[in-house]
This record gives sequence, structure tokens and C-alpha cells, in this order.
Amino acid sequence: MTATLPPRVVVSAGPTISAAEIRQRLPGAEVVAPIAFGDAHAYGLWPGDTLLVVDGLFLQRPAVRHRELLELMDEGVRVAGCSSMGALRAAELAPFGMLGYGQIFHAYRTGQIEADDEVAMVHGEADAGYPVIIDALVNLRATVTAAAGGGLISTGLAKRILTAAQGLPFTHRSWQQLLPQAGVPVDQVAAVAHQLRRARVDAKRRDAIIALTELRRHSPTAAGPQGSTRQVARPRPPATLWTQRWAETRRRTSRSAVTDAQVVAFLRLSSTDHWTILPALEQFAAWHHDTLDGDPTLPVRDRAELAIRNLLPSPTNPAGTDRVSALGLVAHQHMQHLGLITAAGWPQQVLAGYLDPDELAAAAADPVLGSTLLAPRVLHRQPMLAETRHAADLVRADLRFETWAAQTADWLAVTDRLALAHPELDLTSPDPDALAELFSKLWSTEHLHAELGRRGFASRAAFLAAAALFAAAAATEPWPGVLVGQL
Repeated sequence: MTATLPPRVVVSAGPTISAAEIRQRLPGAEVVAPIAFGDAHAYGLWPGDTLLVVDGLFLQRPAVRHRELLELMDEGVRVAGCSSMGALRAAELAPFGMLGYGQIFHAYRTGQIEADDEVAMVHGEADAGYPVIIDALVNLRATVTAAAGGGLISTGLAKRILTAAQGLPFTHRSWQQLLPQAGVPVDQVAAVAHQLRRARVDAKRRDAIIALTELRRHSPTAAGPQGSTRQVARPRPPATLWTQRWAETRRRTSRSAVTDAQVVAFLRLSSTDHWTILPALEQFAAWHHDTLDGDPTLPVRDRAELAIRNLLPSPTNPAGTDRVSALGLVAHQHMQHLGLITAAGWPQQVLAGYLDPDELAAAAADPVLGSTLLAPRVLHRQPMLAETRHAADLVRADLRFETWAAQTADWLAVTDRLALAHPELDLTSPDPDALAELFSKLWSTEHLHAELGRRGFASRAAFLAAAALFAAAAATEPWPGVLVGQL
């Protein structure tokens, strides 16, 4: 019997609302510091859990990226925002499923306010309780609007204060600076400032209370890694080279202190076989399946299998008995379908840019073989790098992953030990030509450009970035030969 874990609610907050009040209004909530870049996936959230973003950093550290929150949502985490950084991100990501609460979120969502600095404030440190030194413009606006409505100040003065505030950096929006610019006589500034401080309206805290109330009212059902379901699929912005690499780097499936991307790089460099070719051909076959009105939500490997069956219904077909050959034939058909090639295959000048002489001679006599060889190498140079994700997913799902992660950690440790022993050497930026020469020898190849394609490197630059991590170790220790095989 498998037990499910209770859903967690993590609230990222600081100056807007205290941890004590959050726990009072939403019992069981875990309160963390204002969110910043890299934090979203550090909370250990699972499908069914909730992340409420209230406050976030943007000067002390880079701000939380939209992609971090999108990936959490893709993984089945309920992500919500309000008040400050949370209202900004919720307004921007509402079309993709992020929940937003409160008037500030609504104002951003509808375009009533647009500037990011509307929610920015100057505050003290966490151990002092985040004391507010200079208030956010959304609070200033709420305060002077309420003060004008109550007769404390005139409507004209309220408008002049807001105009002055919008013309100043958020770090300068103190009453002492705003009131003189709004026309308040110098001898009256202290008294008016005192009245406005006493009449302060905290719009950010008000919205945080709304969000906490709504989350408590709509608590998720029990969930966890063993018994959870993903959220309903929503539209997502297209992946890019940067986001794919960033996503791979931030994932850490292994118990070892290495990233998944480092494990994949190690396997591409150390493998005795060209294991990346099959995942690349599967991706091509999956795309061909999609162009024929197949179901694009199926896993890549399932779509590839359906594409093979549609193209090769007869098990007696010679290509049907060899998965790589069958996938190569599908890739060839896909290229024809896209109009990139004719039945005769690829032009010789294109093949010559990717294949070594022996491959080139064989491909000249067999157009399908040309597509089988060329398709993965072309794919690895595309900006979307969809196959990179497919290959990385297969590596992570493999039962040998922890062993590979441990090997990766060991080889990175060799480089660390060498760096400590030789502080006079810069081991982080080896010479590119020396790297190319070193791995050409390790791989026993005279045609590095073709070998990089067979190993799944998107470009020479991608190879150099991966090889630099292991270069010092590879130059001083017997380089391992890892047989990956079919994942």
C-alpha cells in the first residue's frame, strides 16, 4: 500500500506580511524568504503542492524567472501570486495558468498600472522584521486616495503627490521628498507626513490576506510523488536553446552533488557507443507522426513507434526488423514531406558538411542511409534542441543513472583535486584547440566534426563547454569507456 503525502503550501514573503500572520491565516503554510532566481525548484515541491509568491528580490539577486514558474506549473504545482513580485508574475503568466489574487494583480492584468517599480519598496533586513523604509507606490496611491476621500488632503494634492512619485526612482519616494514637490510648504511637510503615515493604507498586505484566504478556501487534495496527477495542459511559450539548457542545468535528479546536465555531458564524452543517435531519430519520427495528425501529447518514443507502424505495416519489410533503419526511413520520409529533399536524398555538398569520407561514400549510394546519418546531426544544431530534452529524459529514467552520476562526480572531483594542487594553472578555460586534439585522440577519430554529431553535441561550442569540465582529468587519468547502449 502506497501512502500519499499531504499537500504542501509554500509562501514566499517578507516585508508585505509577516510569517506569523501567514501561519495564522493559512495553518500549515511554510514561509520562506522573498523569492529570487533559482529558488522556485529549491523548495522541493511536488505535483499537488502550492507555491504562493508574495514578495521577491530583484536588486540583491536576479528576479525569479518566468520559466521557473512555468516549469513548476508543467510539473503539476499550483502557482499563485499577489501583492508584489507575485502580482507581477501572475499578471504576466495568467494566460499560462498562474493564479492571481487581489487588486494589484487585477490592476497589472488590466493595464491600469504597468510599471514594475509600482510594487518596489525599500525595507530592512529579515532579522529586523523587514521594516519598511520607503513604501511602494501602490501603497502610496492607496493612502493618498483614501486620505483625499476622507478629507485629510485635497484631491489636487493627492494627484500632485502621485505625479511626483511617478517621476522619482522608487528609492526616493519618501514623504519628505514627495510633499515639497507636490507643493506642500516646507514648514508643513512634517505635519502632513505624520498624518499620512497614520492614515497609511497597506494595499499589498490586503491583497496577501485575500490570497491566503482563497488558498485556504480552495485547499488541494492530498498529493505527492507516488499518487499525484498533472494539471490540465495549458498553452506554453515555445522552448528555446537557453530555456532547454537552463532546465537541464537546474534539474538535480541524482543524490550526488552533480546536475543532470553534467551527467549527460559525461556520457556523451565518455561513451564507447553513439547512443544519442537513436533518441534523435525517435524525435524525427515523433515529428513525422505529428504532421500526419497524430496525437502530439504522447511520449516521444510512443509517437515514434506509431510512425514506424504507419510507414512499415509489414514485419517482412527488411527495414522493419532494424529499429535504427526503420527510424532512418521515417526521417527520410519526413524530410521529403517537409520538402527539404527529394527521393534522391540530400545534396552532396550538404552531406559533406556533416559526414566523414567513409560515411559520405556510403550515403551517396543509399539516400535513406544518408538521412539516417544526417538527421541526428542536423537536429543537434537546431535552436529548439527538442531531442536534447528527449535524450536527457531517457538518461534520467534509466536504472543506471545513479551509477553514472557517481562516475560524473568522481571525474569532476579529479579536476577539483588538480586545481588545488596546481593553483598556478587555469583549469576552467582550457585551450579549445588542445581540447579538440585531446578528445580526438581519446575517440580515435580524424574527423572531429562528424564525431561531435554522432555524440549529440549541438555545436563545437557545446562540445567545448562540456569537455572543459573534464579536460584536466581526461588529460591525466585513463578516460573511462562507458557503454550506454539503448536507453
